[in-house]
Formats: sequence, C-alpha cells, structure tokens
Amino acid sequence: ITLGSLSILSISAAPREVSRGQSGISVSMTVQNLGTNPITDLQGSLIFTGSADRTAEYTVTPSGSNPTTLGGGSTATLSFTVKVVFSATLETVTIDGTVNGKVNGTPVSASGAAVTDQWTVQRSAELTVEQVIAAADTVSQGQTNLTVTVRIGNRLGQSQSAEAIIDSVRLVFKQGPVDKTSDYVISPNPGNPTRIAGNSTVNFTFTVNVGLSATPGATLIDAQVFGKDANSFQRTSDLTAAVTDTWVVVEGNAFTIVSITPSQSKITAGMLKEWQVRMQVQNSGSSNISLDLDAASTFIQLKLGANDVTSQYTIISPTALDEGGTLLSAGSTGHLTFRITKSGTSTGIVTITGEAAGQDLSTGLPISDNTNDSGTGEVEVQTQGSLNIELVQTSQPAVTASRSFNWKVTATVRNAGGSAIQLASNPVTISIGDNQGYQYLLPGTFVDGDSILNGNETKQIEIVVDRTGTATGDQPIAVVVSGVELNSGRSLQSNTGGASILVQSPAVLEIVEFRASRPTVTAGQANPWSVTLVVSNLGQSRVELQPATTSLEFRIDNQIQSDYQVELQPQKWLGNASTFLPGNTTDSLRFSVNRTGAVAGFLRLLGNVQTREINSDAPVSISVLSSPLVQVQTPPDVSYLANSMVPDIVNNNGFYTFKVRLRNSGQATVFLEPALTSISFSDGTNTFFATLDANEVTSLPPGDTRLTFQHRQVPAAMKQQTYTPKIELRGTENGNSYARTLLVTPNELQVTAPASVQIIALQPSQPTVTSQMDKDWHITMVVANNGGTDIELD
Repeated sequence: ITLGSLSILSISAAPREVSRGQSGISVSMTVQNLGTNPITDLQGSLIFTGSADRTAEYTVTPSGSNPTTLGGGSTATLSFTVKVVFSATLETVTIDGTVNGKVNGTPVSASGAAVTDQWTVQRSAELTVEQVIAAADTVSQGQTNLTVTVRIGNRLGQSQSAEAIIDSVRLVFKQGPVDKTSDYVISPNPGNPTRIAGNSTVNFTFTVNVGLSATPGATLIDAQVFGKDANSFQRTSDLTAAVTDTWVVVEGNAFTIVSITPSQSKITAGMLKEWQVRMQVQNSGSSNISLDLDAASTFIQLKLGANDVTSQYTIISPTALDEGGTLLSAGSTGHLTFRITKSGTSTGIVTITGEAAGQDLSTGLPISDNTNDSGTGEVEVQTQGSLNIELVQTSQPAVTASRSFNWKVTATVRNAGGSAIQLASNPVTISIGDNQGYQYLLPGTFVDGDSILNGNETKQIEIVVDRTGTATGDQPIAVVVSGVELNSGRSLQSNTGGASILVQSPAVLEIVEFRASRPTVTAGQANPWSVTLVVSNLGQSRVELQPATTSLEFRIDNQIQSDYQVELQPQKWLGNASTFLPGNTTDSLRFSVNRTGAVAGFLRLLGNVQTREINSDAPVSISVLSSPLVQVQTPPDVSYLANSMVPDIVNNNGFYTFKVRLRNSGQATVFLEPALTSISFSDGTNTFFATLDANEVTSLPPGDTRLTFQHRQVPAAMKQQTYTPKIELRGTENGNSYARTLLVTPNELQVTAPASVQIIALQPSQPTVTSQMDKDWHITMVVANNGGTDIELD
C-alpha cells in the first residue's frame, strides 16, 4: 500500500457569500485514489478556517448518496449540505477538508485540498421602512399623479450585512384605525430598485391617484416592505415605517371615473376564459347625466408599458349600466362592465385605462372623464402554468415487503410557467412496481399545507405508503401530479417523475446452534462459563439487536431455574462487532453465565433473541429451547476410605510407594495436579513427603479411586511409632479450583526398625482376573536386603 494513495483534488462551494443562520448550502469535494487498489469505507469531512478554526460554527451533513468505494486510479465527488450557525464569525472563511478510507482493511487518509474554496459570512438581511415622504400635504378627491416616496433600509449602521431582495413595497393609508388604502390607486415606479445592499438605504417612488370618493380629512401615510435575504432567501419584512407622513383630503370634481377594476388580478396569456373589467363612474353634481355607451365614446384600453395591446384582446362593451339604463342620477354612482372573451398574448403588468362620456341633462352640455388623472387598473398577464416533477425521493433506501409501516415518497414539483396552479381534487397518481399489495395515503395539499403552486415556485408533495407490496427487489416508482390553472381553469398534468425503492423480504430469525463452553458445570459455581447462540437472518431485511430484552433462560426437567446470573456480553454480534444483522447472514451472540444455579441435572437452554427490523421498525424475535446441553453436577465430595492405605507398616530408611483409596460422593470429577497433590507424615523433626505419581491415576471421578504416590524413602531417623498421614488434594473440577485435606485412619501407619529382608512391592501380571478361570497369571514380589550381609532366601 503506497502512503498517500488518497488525495483531495478540490473543494467547491456554490455561494460566494452566506448569511448567519443560512441552511441548505451545497459543498462538494472531489477526491482521487492515486493507487491501484480500491478504497472502501470512504468518508469525508469539511474544515472551515477564518482567522481561526471555525469548523464548530457550521453543521455539515454528508449526502446519503455519497460513494463509499473508490476504484484504483479513479475520482469521485462527495457532497455535503452545510448550515451556518446564527453566531458564526463575520469574516472570509476558507473551506478545506479531510477524507479517509481503507485499502484491504488498512486505513488511508488525506487532508488539505489542492484547490480550496471560500465564502464570506454576513449578517442576515433585515429590511426596515425608514421614512414615508408625500410630495403634497393637501390633495383633492380625484387628484392624480401624486408622488409618494418610501425610504427602505437594510441593517443601517451594521457592516458586513447581506444584500436583500425586495419583493414588494406597499403604501397604507389610514384615518385613525380605519384602513383607507382602497380610496387610492397606487402605481409603483417601474424603475424602483429590486435589491438593496447591507448597511444602506434606497428610495421607492409611487404615483398615487386619489379616488373620487376618497374620505375627506387628515390621512396617515404608512408603508410596508417584504423581501428576502439574497444569500439564504430567508423572508424579512417591516409592517410600519419609523417615520410616517400625512396629507389632508378635500372634495373634488362632479363626473369622474372612480376606478377600473378587473374581475381577476392575474390572467394567462391567450386564455379563452371570460373575465371582466368593471368601470366605476360617479356623478357628484346636482343634475342627471345621460351616458353615451358607444364604443368610441366610452371604452377601455390595455397598455403594456408604452405599448397599446388592446388589439390583442376581444372586448365586448356594455350597453347599459350594471344598475340598469344609461342615466346616472345626481349624487349617484354606477358601474359599467366590459367583457373580455379572449386575452392578449403579451405578458407583463398591463395597465387598464378608460374614458367615459355623456350629457349633462340640465345644461345639455357634453361631459366626460378619463383615467389620465386617476382610476386606472392593472392586470398581470402571465405565461401558462406548467407542472414539472423535478425529483422523486423516498424517506428510506429500503423497505420490507408486505409490512404495514409508514414510509414516504416525496415529489419535488415546480411550476415552470407564470400562472398559479391549484392541485386537483385527487392530485396524485402513484405506482410502485406492479402495485400489488400497496396501500397509499394520498395528499390533497403540498407539504406546506397549501394547494397552490405559484409561477416559478417549487414545492414538495408527500405520499405516505402505509403498506408495502409483495414483490421484492428494486421496484420502480412513478408519480404524476395533476392541477388546475387558477387564471383560466385549464386542467394540467405533470410529467411522470421516477425513482426506485429496494423492497426486501421480511427478516426471519433462526437459532441455528447452541454452544456451551463446557459440557459439565458444578451447581452453585461462581466461575463464569459461556453459551453461544448461532443465529441466522433468513430474510433480506436488516435487523438491530435489542440487548435489553434478549435473554437466556435455564431449565432442568422443564422447571425454570431462576438462580442463574447471566448477561449478554458483549451486547452485540460477535462476528461483525455491531448490533446490526444484515439479511441472509449468520452471526453469534455470547451469554456469560456468572453464577450457576444450585439444582443439579441436565440443563436445557431457552434462547430468546429480540431484534428490530430497520426497514419497518417491526419487532422480529425467535425463542428456541435447546436439547439437554450441559450437565449441572453436584460438587465433588471426596473422603478417605478407612484403612485403605498400603503399606501400613514401614521401616526406617526404606523406600515405599503409598497407595490410598478415596471416595467421591459428588458428581463432578476432580482433576488433580500431581505436583501439588501429596501424602505426608512427620514426627516433628523428620518428615516423609511424596507427591502424586503423574503416570498413575490423576483424577477422582464419582465413586472409589486408588491414588498412587511416588516411590520415596522413609527418613532413617524417623521415630518408630504410629502416624496418621495427611493427604493434600489440589486440582480443578469443572474449571473450578479444588483443594481438600484428608487424614487417613488415626494411627494407621506404623514405622518400625529396618528389616534385613523387605518386601518392596507386589506386582500382579494383570489388574483383573475372572473367578475360577483356567488361565495362568502370576504375582511378582520385589524384595530388598536392607542389612549389611547377603541373605539366602528360603
């Protein structure tokens, strides 16, 4: 493995400026494998540095679709979504990163990109209405072309502030608490700014026409501003001015066009749906007026900027007042409705002007008015709405077949046109695979709770899948969204948005095997032993172990043994060292039995494995009772069989092999340590000591056993008297330490003077014989001459 086989080629961030609190910022990292071996477990992280390390001021979320394997010699891009904390330092920040992975299990890493990126952190934009300034302090009913200026600020006095996008500035007219804005026709200057830098102000100008019936008296002029941060698009607004203005309204002229009002404020270019324009006229004089409703005398015009686009529209002029007839009585108000059955094709804000004419019946003189001074209306002509599904995503990468568990399909829908679209009554059609077995909760609104998608707006709509179908594998998802264009009532349908979901068979657990670390244990022992459960997940869905409820139960003769102390250790699968068990895999769990129960017998184990299926959160468990697996034995109970020691008479200076018979009344076998097991006796000065003969029997199974000790010499100076030898037993039983001291029958051994002839041992040619058998066998007598002269045997 070549050191430095992983490299970061570049870091790229989309914005140049970001605002405090901004989220959803995309940052990408391009990495390269400089070696030939593939790199696995690929992960990257970002580092932010200003005048100091600023990484803690950002929340970074890696994309779930980031690759985790990088082939030899190849490159890949890792994507991240970044959020700036509200207290982030205001400065220029360099964006760098680190990346790491493994080559054949060996960690490799790299830090420091060849090409880094940077952005500048700014305060978020905050729009304020600083002042409203009216050019006149007294106006009359029907007066036109009055100028009102609104000064808008963005974080005045605060440097390093983000630019703001201004969506709209609105004038508000009030007399006391009563809103009088409807008394005026307000037209913003087309050259008004749409953006404002941080720590600065801009002026918005409006042309205001006073309505013919505007309420006389002192009127407060206020303003509101609506916009958003240019970096983060976070909304900002101010609903009242720091400094307002006032003017006084006085009475105006007699015959006037008060207003022109379209039946809808927005229409779609070329639409055939009928809409109306209503002209309100007022006779404030003392004589009646006969209106001339000829199309050349009383009419409306539609203008897009300086261009007259009236010819693009089909307009049916009125033949009478809406109230009936053509007579407008003194001191009255009437309405004329113009029907538009075909709309023009030019898009934008269209101004509707008009002219009305008639005759003063008292004087016989012609009378007329137009909207050059006041009363114009406007309508926004928009492009056709267009539904486009840009992205379909699932709330999780995999689900389980036939499970009743909620997961979501989210479609990102954009209105690529200008006209707003409202979702249809049943707006979503979805299919997953063959659609067999699927159940859906279909929405009636977008995620934000609204059912309207404005022009060039993007929203998300969620479909809840509350039961998954039966087919497994990668299943295609198809989503179609339907709606109605609000301006025209035209039905619309989106493209088919696609994605896929991995459907896996349900997790099914099987305990394949019980393994005990020991076939036998001793009742009541505190020396730990273990039980291993081999578990297979026969399904495809991954599960997560639930250690708190996974257990092991002990039974003897179908009776639950409650005095065992057992724990799952470690609390994870032994093979993959995690709590997750993927589908179609086998792994093991180990229970440590820290104290064995007091009842002896053949032990059966009830393994209870509890897990949670990751896809569906459904519990998946298995409980299996093993066959008799471990024998719980009573502790060894070793005693000396009286008068069983041979020889029981020995001579000074003689060599002897002592043998004793012991009885184990328990069930557990004792395995003796020969070097630590001994027989001894002493007169206070002289001691005989012999350890267990390792070539003879070294264990004490249940029942009677003869132990043989090594051939050793009785000290020449040992007092000639009777002795009670001591037997020291040291070893193990079922893995537990064992120690016991036994005494032979009191005064069973006698030490006498040395004999000239001594029988050292009797050795039969075979250990067992059959009663009354004819086959010869023999006994060998080992004889020693302990004296100083030769002996002739008799």
